[in-house]
Amino acid sequence: MSPSPSTRRPSPDQKAISNFASRWEPDSLFPFPVSPFRRFLVHLGLPLLSLLWGRGLADAETIAPTVEALFPESGFVFSLSQIEVHFSEPVQGVDAADLRVNGLAATSVRQVSPDVYGFTVPEPPRGTTTLTWSTEADIRDLADIPNRFAGTAPVEYTLLPPPRPGGVILSEVVPDNQKTLRDEEGGLRGLDRTPERDRPGHPPGGMAPER
Repeated sequence: MSPSPSTRRPSPDQKAISNFASRWEPDSLFPFPVSPFRRFLVHLGLPLLSLLWGRGLADAETIAPTVEALFPESGFVFSLSQIEVHFSEPVQGVDAADLRVNGLAATSVRQVSPDVYGFTVPEPPRGTTTLTWSTEADIRDLADIPNRFAGTAPVEYTLLPPPRPGGVILSEVVPDNQKTLRDEEGGLRGLDRTPERDRPGHPPGGMAPER
């Protein structure tokens, strides 16, 4: 059997409100007479506000989550099939359809950490590609009263054709001839500098052999 209203013990919150109201004197706030209705509002409102403030509800978080970073960053890329999104705080309610590339929804999403999500998107064609967020996205933070993510401005990428395999790559430029094949005397290292007439097999007298 539940206790009757006359015998039911007050809760701690009810005691706090009662104690605050019993000690509060509305007339101390107003040096002039107040109406009974205003007196009632003061008795009711101030203790309730104090209670809510003590519980942290009056100072609840009101800042919505934002995107702090995207990988790859906007600009020139060779491929765009994976996009990693870093939010400003842990979020919930992230779906693949929330992220759009050229208007097409991402095909899948995975949670890397509470504030980082990886999206798999259809590989766009070469040229300019635009990343946007769906207006129906319901991404929110983890506050007592969750704040909704409002999206971002469109982000643009430029997809370049892949580099040709097997091409010549200049990995170093040597501006000083002292570091090339030339030796200290200005000749080329590894080349025989013996006069042709003194080389073995050359006929005496400097006459060239008949062909």
